[in-house]
Amino acid sequence: GVQAWHASANAHRVTAVWMVINYVTDLPVTSITSPISGSVLKGNVNVVAIAGSVDGISKVDFLVDGSVKSSDTNTPYEYSWNTNLESNASHTLSTKAYSSSGKTADSNNVSVTVDNAGPSVAFTNPINGSTVSTDTVNVTASVSDQSAISKVDFYVDGGFITSVTSTPYGFNWLTPTTNGTHQLTAVATDS
Repeated sequence: GVQAWHASANAHRVTAVWMVINYVTDLPVTSITSPISGSVLKGNVNVVAIAGSVDGISKVDFLVDGSVKSSDTNTPYEYSWNTNLESNASHTLSTKAYSSSGKTADSNNVSVTVDNAGPSVAFTNPINGSTVSTDTVNVTASVSDQSAISKVDFYVDGGFITSVTSTPYGFNWLTPTTNGTHQLTAVATDS
């Protein structure tokens, strides 16, 4: 058979894919090279595939959860997937290659998670509207997200206080000496 090779690289990984095209069956082959299984995605994502056949490729379909979303007739085979139109959940990406002679082949599935919602953060101490009467208050927040949390930034009355990169997310707030109402803000950033 004929061997086709494709390499792609970014700051985090290098992917090399070999495809062997079978002369006996004349079936095309296809594979998704990006994103990789297990990726957490948001916004517009470039889905990239490779395909080959001994008699050429006429088109490659891009499927999300089994439904065709786009087709590409030219290499590089790409689809700009707007994940904002999908649910924040796991999804399966795949491709279907069509040879010039009309034969087809499906790629392996690539499982990814769409997370356009971003992290959620809530104060666990002090609670909204509470009165504090000590010089130091242990401020804490709970954070959740489908991907890892990289940091939580804390502000008092709009002024930055600290950034916390691991649980428990919180800090000891040295309260002002004068009485009054103050606003605490926590901003969570995911990976």
